[in-house]
Amino acid sequence: MRRPFSNINQVWSWLLLERLYGSGVRHICLAPGSRSAPLVLALVELGKTYPDLILHTHFDERGLGFLALGLSKASAQAVAVITTSGTAVANLLPAVIEARHSHVPLILISADRPDELLDCGANQAIAQQQLFGAQVLDRLSLPAPDSDIAIHSWLPALDRLLRTQGPVHINCPFREPLYPTEAEQDFSAGLPARMAFSRSRPTPRPVTPALDLTVARKTLIVAGQLSSADADRLVAFCQRYRLPILADLSSQLRLRPSDWVIHYVDILCNNADFVQTLNRFERVIQFSGRLISKRLLNWLGAFSGEHLLVDGHTGYLDPNRRALQQQQTLADFLLQLAEVPLSWPSCQVEVAALHAWNAVAATQLPALIGAELNEISAVTHLAQNLPGACQLFAGNSLSIRLLDMYAAPTAPVRVFSNRGASGIDGLIATAAGVAAGANKPLVLVIGDTSALYDLNSLALVNRVAARTGQAILVLVLNNNGGAIFNLLPAAQFGTTQRDYFQCPHDLDFAAAAAQFRLAYARPSSLSELVEQIRLALLPGTTSLIEIQVPAAQSSQQIGQINRHFAQLTGPVA
Repeated sequence: MRRPFSNINQVWSWLLLERLYGSGVRHICLAPGSRSAPLVLALVELGKTYPDLILHTHFDERGLGFLALGLSKASAQAVAVITTSGTAVANLLPAVIEARHSHVPLILISADRPDELLDCGANQAIAQQQLFGAQVLDRLSLPAPDSDIAIHSWLPALDRLLRTQGPVHINCPFREPLYPTEAEQDFSAGLPARMAFSRSRPTPRPVTPALDLTVARKTLIVAGQLSSADADRLVAFCQRYRLPILADLSSQLRLRPSDWVIHYVDILCNNADFVQTLNRFERVIQFSGRLISKRLLNWLGAFSGEHLLVDGHTGYLDPNRRALQQQQTLADFLLQLAEVPLSWPSCQVEVAALHAWNAVAATQLPALIGAELNEISAVTHLAQNLPGACQLFAGNSLSIRLLDMYAAPTAPVRVFSNRGASGIDGLIATAAGVAAGANKPLVLVIGDTSALYDLNSLALVNRVAARTGQAILVLVLNNNGGAIFNLLPAAQFGTTQRDYFQCPHDLDFAAAAAQFRLAYARPSSLSELVEQIRLALLPGTTSLIEIQVPAAQSSQQIGQINRHFAQLTGPVA
C-alpha cells in the first residue's frame, strides 16, 4: 500500500522505482549520499510494499557498479544502481563499459543538482546528463520534480528505456528539501495507479542465413561465451550431427566432460599436425565471440574455409574481420536449422584425430605441470576439486588464460568472467554480485594486481556470504605484479619491463584478509592447497587463499609446455 508523501521529490522517486519493479527489477544497489535521499527513502518504503525487492549497499560506487554487474549476470535480469551526484556517478563508468560490451542490462540512476545549480560553483554539481556517452544504449534526463509538471509526462520515455537490453542511464535532478518535511500537503494524491509493464520477448522471425548451410561442407563448431542452457542445446545438436566443438572457457563446455568437446585447443594449436587436422574442415560455425585463446583466434584468421559467427546481439565480434556474422540467438538458429534438410559429409576421420589429440593433452599435461605448487598446478587442482554446484569466476589477464589452457574437464561448473572489455578492475565486486545473484558457492581466481585494484570490495564478500549462507573463496595468484608481461614482447626489455610493465609491489594479502575478516591461508604444497579448498567451501565460509610464486616462473613453465606440444608427432588421421 502506498503511503502519503509530503515531499514531491519522494513522490517522483516512488513512481520511478515502482516502475522499475513492475519491469522486473528485483535487485537495487545503492551507495550513500544526500542528493539521492529522495530515491533512497522512497526505496525503503517500496521495500515494505514489495518484500521480494532486495537492496544492496556498498560505500564505493566503483565496486557498487561491478556488484550490480555480477548480480545481473547471475540472475539474467536487469539490476538498478542508485548514486548521489558528482564524481560518485563517474565511478560507475568502468562497470558500464563492461556491461555495454557484454550486453548486461544495468539501470543507472543518478541523483543530480537542478539546472540552476550547474556552472555556478555549486558543490558536487557537474554536467552528468551525458556522462556515460556511447557506453549506454539509452538515456533519460528527467526534469526536477515540480507540481506544475504532469507526473505522467515522462512515463512513456521511461517505459521505452526499461525495455533496452544493456546499460541505460536515468538522471534525476532534485531541488531541496531532499528530506520529508512537516508540511501537511499530500503530494501523492495524483500518483497514478500501478500499471502493468510488459517486457515480453518478440516472436523470433526467420533470419536470412549469411551462408547457405545446405551446401555439403565438413563442419567444425567453435563455442564462445554461452549460457548453460545454450551449451546444452549445442551439445545435443553436435551429438546429432557428430560435430566436434572447440570450447572456450566461457562456453560452459570447457570444464564439462564430453565426447564432443576438444578441451585443450589452445595448447594443441602449438602443434602443426593438430592445426593441419583443423585445416581439413571446410566450414566453421562459431557461436558468440570474446574468445580467450589467441592461438585459436589466429587459426580462425588464417582459415580458408567458410566462417559463420552466430550471436544474438548487435556488434561485430570477429577481430580478424573475416567471419560472416548472423544476428540470431543460438536457440533460434538451431530451431531454424532443424527445418532445413542437412546432408553434411562425415567428419569421422577428422573427429577421431581431434579426440586423439585431446587425449594426448589430457594424459601428458599432469607430468608437465608437475607436483610442485605453482600457479598452473594451483588452478588445475582447484578445477579438479570444485563440486558441481559451485560457480567459478575467472579473473582476467593470466588467471583466465591458465584455466582455459590447462584445467581438466572434471565437473560442469558454471563459469563467469568479465570479457566484454576484459579489464582487471572490479573483479572481486563482480564475483560478489554473482554469488549474491545465484545463491550458490563461488570461487574467484584472480591475479594479485587485479586483487589490489579492487581490494575494498572484499567487504562485499563477507556481506554476501552472510546473506546467502554460501561459501566464497578468493584464490589470489600472487606473482608480484603484472607477470603476464613476461609472455609478451615487453619481456625483452629487462629492467624496463620489470619496472614499468610488471610494476612489482612486494606485498602479500594476509593483512588484507584479516582487515576484511576472511580466513587466510598460504599453502606450501598441493596437498595443503586441496585441504584449504575443502575447508574454504564449507557453507557460509569466506576465505582468501594466496599462492605466492616468483614472477618469471609461470612464463617459463608455459614456454616449456608449449615447446613440448609443438614438437610432438601426434595422432594422424
